[in-house]
Amino acid sequence: MSEKRPPFRVLYYVVNGLGMGHLVRCLSFHFEMQKQCKENYQPMFLSSSDASYLLDRFRIRYSKLPAKGSFSNLGLSYRKTAGALESSVLGLFNAFDPHMVLVDTLNAGSFNELSMIRKGSKAFWVWINRARRKDSYSEIELKMVNRYHLILNPHYKGEEDAMPPVKVRRPVYWSGPVFLDHKQIKSDTSVQEDGSLPVVLLMQGGGGDKKSMEYRNTIRQALHDVKACRVVEATGPLSEKKASSKFSKEFMVLEKNHFPLFDWYKRAAFAVSAAGYNSFHELHHHKVPATYIPQNRGLDDQEARALRSVKQGSGFICYSAAGLYESLRGKLNLLINDTKLRKAMAKKAGQLVPKNHAGEAVREILSAYRKKAHS
Repeated sequence: MSEKRPPFRVLYYVVNGLGMGHLVRCLSFHFEMQKQCKENYQPMFLSSSDASYLLDRFRIRYSKLPAKGSFSNLGLSYRKTAGALESSVLGLFNAFDPHMVLVDTLNAGSFNELSMIRKGSKAFWVWINRARRKDSYSEIELKMVNRYHLILNPHYKGEEDAMPPVKVRRPVYWSGPVFLDHKQIKSDTSVQEDGSLPVVLLMQGGGGDKKSMEYRNTIRQALHDVKACRVVEATGPLSEKKASSKFSKEFMVLEKNHFPLFDWYKRAAFAVSAAGYNSFHELHHHKVPATYIPQNRGLDDQEARALRSVKQGSGFICYSAAGLYESLRGKLNLLINDTKLRKAMAKKAGQLVPKNHAGEAVREILSAYRKKAHS
């Protein structure tokens, strides 16, 4: 009989957000860990994301933490909220006793609950440092930077300024973009299209940004008025319900749990999308040209990301302000009528994000962990 391998417990800490980035990156790392771990890999997700229900689909063990909104609905003060969350998380940490902890973006957690927990932890801590605005860091987050063993930037070096505004004394690894791909998850092959009209994929990102609905009907109206296309609207796993508008009978509206969108990336002639981390990298990787409408969010600089696509020649940009309808209609007419342009943009899109780098990232994480374990 072969000797039983010792357990290797990995905890993924996923905070709630307006999009799916935190959860998707951790999922991608999880699938690569499954492939590469020589140890007896035992994963656990602690997640306050309202899309945590998707983890059931992949049979991943997780504990759902209350999101920020849940506490505010109870009328609790910030101090009581932080204390309640810290107590819950500490109990789960102690019960699971992880060897490794991966935390995405918010290195102190939603309410700085990880600050105290990190002090008493002997685990190997990895910060997945998605680029964010420099002025969005709190004082506690800046202090937390050098309390991680490894900082992993899921970007190409020089592509986005991901480094926090503080002197970094920990190892930093630039992996390149990390997202989910068809090699990790099987895509739905049941979708059938007659191909008579170009398919336009209208994406809402993760679906958690209620402000995006302020201009969504303007986008729908522009798509409706150009006519010569087949519109498929993806509401996103974080949306509260299926999209409803006066165009619902004309557009094909996907259910919120239609995730991921690989099947529609294959069929889309182009997309209209925000410029969140996931949407941007997935569309480019699947060679889908797009018109990006960047959202003004506190942490994420979507405009800078969309402008990279414009510079690459793989996308256009429109702004969600006055003149959106006219600007978008012009871009839509151009993409619908110029097949050669679409093909050229698709090729350039694939060149910008040629692969998912989750595999290399996990190799670096495991190598750093093993070096520390044997030091």
